[in-house]
Amino acid sequence: MIERGRLALPDFQRDFVWKADSVIELVESVANGWPVGTLLFIEAPQPMPYKALESGPSIETLRPDYLLLDGQQRLTSLYQALTGSGATQYWVDFDDLDEFGLPVLKHTKRKNWRIDTSSSMTLSSYADSTYFNLSAKYLSPDARDIALRSRVKQMAGLLDDEYRLSATVLEKATQPADLAQIFETLNRTGTRLDTFDLTVAATYDPPFSLRNEWSEAQKRFPVLKGYEVDGIEILRLIALEERSAEMGALSRSGAIRTTGIRQSDVLALPPSKIRAAWAEAVESYARALLFMESEFGLRDKQSLPSRTMLLAISHWLRRGETNLNSWYWSSIVTESYAQGANTRVITDTRAERPFAALSVNWREKFEQRLLNPDRGSRMLRAALRGLIITEGARDVVSGRQLKGPVREIFPSAWGSASPLASAIWYPADTASRTRRHLAQSNFGGDLRDALQSQGIASLSFDEPALRARARWLADRIEEKI
Repeated sequence: MIERGRLALPDFQRDFVWKADSVIELVESVANGWPVGTLLFIEAPQPMPYKALESGPSIETLRPDYLLLDGQQRLTSLYQALTGSGATQYWVDFDDLDEFGLPVLKHTKRKNWRIDTSSSMTLSSYADSTYFNLSAKYLSPDARDIALRSRVKQMAGLLDDEYRLSATVLEKATQPADLAQIFETLNRTGTRLDTFDLTVAATYDPPFSLRNEWSEAQKRFPVLKGYEVDGIEILRLIALEERSAEMGALSRSGAIRTTGIRQSDVLALPPSKIRAAWAEAVESYARALLFMESEFGLRDKQSLPSRTMLLAISHWLRRGETNLNSWYWSSIVTESYAQGANTRVITDTRAERPFAALSVNWREKFEQRLLNPDRGSRMLRAALRGLIITEGARDVVSGRQLKGPVREIFPSAWGSASPLASAIWYPADTASRTRRHLAQSNFGGDLRDALQSQGIASLSFDEPALRARARWLADRIEEKI
């Protein structure tokens, strides 16, 4: 099917990435007749560009019958190993036998490959009856005896096309949203495909290539790579802005096309809208990350309270709103983005100005949250890391101001019940050192000042001390709200 050009890859598929050891494991599984998972095809033609499998024959003048959606790594591995193509040469060493007396399958970079025809054979020849008989003539008598004795047992599942891979074929009319859902739920051995990959295909219009645009964006704005931002976040921002624009025009059109920022909303965006809005959305998102660094102490992705909150910040910054402290910390205190974040951001950005309401007794509830034994939600812990940095807190071991990524540690005396109010923040790369000093209570002089800079009066952490610490944290946030 590959050789005849009947099967191709959608252009949005990522490159072949399997390591040679994984390829050999796959070949051995197939040779033993073990199942290696189901492939996923979709009938062609499709409104997307396609390409040949890596090292496969050119398909420029051919029209494939099917496009391969899932199984690229497996099929490419088998194709390259069994046809002798690709950057790696797979071969059989008759001088090296395993515990069962079978020759070991090995691999070598093709540029370094030098075959010893008296004691080895390419895997492609070993699995093919015609080429095996020709190559066996050059083997030494001992190697030939091993090859003849071992081949049928070792390659049984690959001889005479006995092995068949199962495949599911989707109808030509399958919708993009359905494809995305399939990619989200499939449990497979290959590289995961997602909504971004599908959008790469949908927006392809030479010279515009969304994958290339994303690569260039990460070079232009290193902060995107530093925080390991996924390209789908830029698409979600475009969906958010498109919905905002449609809401503004609602009185004229009477209809909303973009209902939100979920996967289905992104896939429903017109490709022309994505191409037109891409550059500005990338810049806006990068600016939001830098804003969070300067205003909220963001230092690494583990300290980002919510990816979706970044969309709201991008939205407001584009409209000249820079006073986001009240909205940000109110959202943190209420943990409004901990669940239902996609709906929350739509609600928040619908307002003319950034705003988040707090109840009259928010402090009481927040302080109690800090005293609960569950150490708070991931969102709250991440935000407090940033708070400690913006407050100029110092490392309790070195006494130096905390400037880089930080983590929290809890006094061992409290065990698993340590509340968030007992947290001590330290540089992310000094965990062992901090634990050692805490265990020894090795603090004195200036380091007591460092403890106080984090709102810690003493390391006793009895109930009054914990309540005082919770009040201190709440005070810092109230000042910002």
